[in-house]
Amino acid sequence: MQRKIIGIFIVSLLTVSTLQVFGFSNQPPTIISLWYDVYSNHIGVTAEDPDNDTIRYGISWNNSSIIDEWTEFQWSGEEVEIVCWGHSNPVGIIAEDINGARSQWNSIRVKTKEINTPFLTFLENHPLLLPLLRRILGL
Repeated sequence: MQRKIIGIFIVSLLTVSTLQVFGFSNQPPTIISLWYDVYSNHIGVTAEDPDNDTIRYGISWNNSSIIDEWTEFQWSGEEVEIVCWGHSNPVGIIAEDINGARSQWNSIRVKTKEINTPFLTFLENHPLLLPLLRRILGL
């Protein structure tokens, strides 16, 4: 029984090594869809991996090719939405599979909508009124 298990283990190792030697290595994912919704201030991105590996996305908020944030791993072909509040254009996105293979960098322009009302400006200039206002409104 032990010989059989050891034999299976050795065959498995040889198969993996043979695949790597003959060029059957990990292929990088490709970003197939990248969009920005100005109303929700979200970036949508979809990538597919030829090896069907799970994928995560790296975000470079200033498009410097330095990753500032990673998403969680997702299935290949699954769309992911990234919230952009507080960030302006352009933003760089890269896809990476579970084995470390990376796509090319892609960039997209985003524009954060500023909320500029007299009431909010007044609250920003008088921050001590906010707790009083919360108490009055029961928030």
